[in-house]
Amino acid sequence: ELGGEDNLRTALAQFKLFLEGKNENENQRSIAILQSARIASKLGLADEAAQYYEQLTHLSNMKDYEGEANMEIILALYRAERYADIRKKFPMDAQKATFLKEFMNCKCRN
Repeated sequence: ELGGEDNLRTALAQFKLFLEGKNENENQRSIAILQSARIASKLGLADEAAQYYEQLTHLSNMKDYEGEANMEIILALYRAERYADIRKKFPMDAQKATFLKEFMNCKCRN
């Protein structure tokens, strides 16, 4: 199965090897970081995914993925019950806080 856990773990390991290497192509490294973040998230490796997504927020060529990155960081912190870290990293007014609470309790998400 293409998306099987073993295949995902193998893919993540390959991306890690690539990122540890000396490849200086910024676009290739950025895509590898994005895919590593997505795979780690799919495997339930919230802290690892958050670290990759955090890297994405600092890459100028990945601004189109900043919303995805920030949401995944929030979700990882939420799942780890690190609510103070969410408030510190993403200060929000009452309207945003209400939206986030409703979103987290929505049964429409996978």
